[in-house]
Formats: sequence, C-alpha cells, structure tokens
Amino acid sequence: DSQLSASTASRFLQRFGHTLLEGPDFTLWMYGGMSLREGILGNVYRYSVPDHRWTQMLTSTVDGGNGPRPRYFHTAVRISSNNAMYVVGGLTDIGVSTDFWILNLTTLQWKEEKSSL
Repeated sequence: DSQLSASTASRFLQRFGHTLLEGPDFTLWMYGGMSLREGILGNVYRYSVPDHRWTQMLTSTVDGGNGPRPRYFHTAVRISSNNAMYVVGGLTDIGVSTDFWILNLTTLQWKEEKSSL
C-alpha cells in the first residue's frame, strides 16, 4: 500500500467525474475521474476515516488480463454482501463505454461481467 497524507493527497484529489463509495470498516473508495493535469484516470484509492489517510490500492484482474480502461462520468456502487464495487459505463479514451466491471475490495481483483446493455 502506498499511503499518502492529506497534504500529499491534494495533487491526486484534483479530479472530476470520479466515484466515491462507502466501504467497510469506516473507509471510502475512490475510482477513476478526469484530471486536467494527468488526463483520464483509472486508479483506485481508499480513505481511512479514523486515520485520515489516503492509500493507493494496487489492483489486478482475475484472469491476468487488462482491467477496465481509465474512465470518468461512470457509475459505481458497492454491494456489501460480497464486498465489491460495481462499475458501469463512463467516458474513456475511445469514447462512451458500456462495459461492466466488478472490483472485489478484499482481493483487489477486477472481473469483467459480460452483459448486454
């Protein structure tokens, strides 16, 4: 884990079109967005409310392939029964996306869910 204090975190917090979800154990999870400095983002950060600390979470995929394309203006929700973040759609470097991804917040592994939107 790469931990960042609030003052160091100000650089990566300058984004829009991201999602921020309530996670387990008094945490918040942030995914994606657009940075005017860095472009379209695909990183995942966890904020510990008790510790007032951001941590960049390093993710992988279940099958070892590519994860979701960086995106902004997507939709995300956490389903607590399986501790996973579900991400749908958004804007990517190749246009409007209709893909559907699930991030297991315990294993930090992405899995693409094949669906017809």
